[in-house]
Amino acid sequence: MKDALKEFFSKLPENPVSLLILLGAILVVIGAAGGITYKSILPFTAPWAQFAVGGLGFVLAMLGVLFVWGGSRSAKPYGIVITHPRPGEHVRRVNVSGNIRKLPPEEYKLWVLRVYDDGRIAPLREVTIDKNDQTWVAPNCDVGGRPDQRRFLAAALIGKCGQTFFKYYFEAATHHNKWMDDLDVPRDTEGRYLPAISTPPPDIIECHRVEVVRDQSPI
Repeated sequence: MKDALKEFFSKLPENPVSLLILLGAILVVIGAAGGITYKSILPFTAPWAQFAVGGLGFVLAMLGVLFVWGGSRSAKPYGIVITHPRPGEHVRRVNVSGNIRKLPPEEYKLWVLRVYDDGRIAPLREVTIDKNDQTWVAPNCDVGGRPDQRRFLAAALIGKCGQTFFKYYFEAATHHNKWMDDLDVPRDTEGRYLPAISTPPPDIIECHRVEVVRDQSPI
């Protein structure tokens, strides 16, 4: 416990939001206690002062919590964009690549998804990030569909829940495709492949998407 507290306080200067929450909590405690009564350092003699300090502390702490909650659900700090393919480009299987300004938290992974017009998604590839060049790439991403159909390719941060769901999805797809192959179901048959995900996991943060067109190459 002592080492954990020591590590926590040593990292506070690196995290202004944590400092904000800590300061707010301290002010709430001081307000509730009626000031710093130890050796009469700073006692509050007026009730309004007690309420004012406690109220200020509560506001600061809540602001810190809101920053944490909002920041964890925002893609903006990471500067993740797709640079290839370009919007409107005709592709079939493509190496999707892009730039990244800041690495995501450890619990998140960057993926490329296929996104349909109705909001359904299909995971394609986890990307490989080059920390030195601040670039990333996801090789051999299949846009799916039929020739001239439009699709979105999206770069998205995937949390622990989404990662577990994607793992199960790929395992299910492997079994499904094997059964279809064993039954000699033609690849252009409707329902030949596992359906896309209609209700995505809640910890998916979409960062950037581009609309592409499926080219004329065969499946």
